[in-house]
Amino acid sequence: MLRFNWIQRQEKERVLERVFNQPQYLVLGMNLGVYQECMKNKKLVAKVLLPLIEFEFSLVGDDSPTLLQSVSNVDQLKTVFEICQRHNWTNTKKLLKKGNNLYFRLTANGLREIYRIAGPFIKSQRNDWTLLITERAGKKGGYQVGKQPTDKKIAKLMKKEPKKWWSVGEVCLRLKLTSSTIRKSFLKMHMHGLVERKRVGNAILLKLK
Repeated sequence: MLRFNWIQRQEKERVLERVFNQPQYLVLGMNLGVYQECMKNKKLVAKVLLPLIEFEFSLVGDDSPTLLQSVSNVDQLKTVFEICQRHNWTNTKKLLKKGNNLYFRLTANGLREIYRIAGPFIKSQRNDWTLLITERAGKKGGYQVGKQPTDKKIAKLMKKEPKKWWSVGEVCLRLKLTSSTIRKSFLKMHMHGLVERKRVGNAILLKLK
């Protein structure tokens, strides 16, 4: 088993080396031959995309993987977007705008297929988050009749470590719920004075009062 994991990691590192040492793949834009091959070969593009998702896509803390780039990188972003469209890995019709940046999202099914072909990620947290997104895809979130409300579940979890500051991602993984569901409950709990909040970098952390 240990040797299998070592071999798997070596293969992943070779893929990383191929991506970052050959900029025609994705980082600086593709040449025509590689682009056409990726349009046809789903296994090839999944192996190319996985390191990109690992290092360039926002994933942990989001409901779906998102690739955000400045408008100066629009050609590279458009190339990746068109390939993902070709393999039905995104349902975004066109590149979306956020401030001065452009982005698109992968679907949960798209992430599932890429991960099945080329996974796992090097970082265990990304593996855990991928499983959460793909397992929760299509399931209802929020309050459901006869089931414990999400804010009650969060409070119960936080009481186990009352001095701990919790991130959205940590709570999501512990409760197996998506980030949008947890954020709504965090906001409700904060408005009712049940938790205190602080910012650390770009992250919002909460703990019980």
